[in-house]
Amino acid sequence: MRPNVTLIALAALSSACSAGFWPQSDQPGQQRQAADARRTPEETARRQLALEERVARQQLAIFEKDAEIRALNQKLEAAILEVVRAMAKLRGLSGRAEAASSLAETELALKSVPADSALRPKDTDLAQARQLFALATEEFKKQNYDGTVYLTTQVKLLVKTRPERSAKTAEGLKSDSDVGLGMWLALRTASRGNVREGPGPSHRVLFVVDKGTPLTAVSYNGVWVRVKTDDGRLGWLHYTLLDER
Repeated sequence: MRPNVTLIALAALSSACSAGFWPQSDQPGQQRQAADARRTPEETARRQLALEERVARQQLAIFEKDAEIRALNQKLEAAILEVVRAMAKLRGLSGRAEAASSLAETELALKSVPADSALRPKDTDLAQARQLFALATEEFKKQNYDGTVYLTTQVKLLVKTRPERSAKTAEGLKSDSDVGLGMWLALRTASRGNVREGPGPSHRVLFVVDKGTPLTAVSYNGVWVRVKTDDGRLGWLHYTLLDER
């Protein structure tokens, strides 16, 4: 009797499927799920790496700026010392009484530095001022009175209370959530915009500024920046409306 060819083919196909030589109906879906499961951690790892690289670049940029600042400070100190040495050789018009008076005034200015962080100079400026004052004291002992007056003048400039900060504090409209800037920024408007009474779109519009209007940024609150016009008007502007001058 001849064997049934159809039955033999079906049996072979069933054996192949059971042995794993032919994909089951649900195997493609399982493979996709497994691939997706592998892809998600890989994408997360790539994003984390990209974020870390961005943070690293920012940190390196900060380090670079700090190094540039240190180099500039060293050049400034060298220039100051050169001027003082030149004055010591010249023996100019400044007398002992003038130098002593300037030294006393400078010492009083150092002792009278405001405790308010909004008014007092930066810590780096204070450190440099104290260093220059010590140098001025040494130059006075050496009878370099011109050098003493020059150094004490530099100290007074470093510890001088910034009047704009005093005005900013006294002008009101400042809440506890405002953040003062380390230094006031010279900016301009990137487009025409409304300057508001407070940091938010719900506050009343005080005046309108055209594109290119020069402004000074004095503080910020979230995405709103407190600005001052050249004619003394104050208000709040959204940060997207501001650009470097």
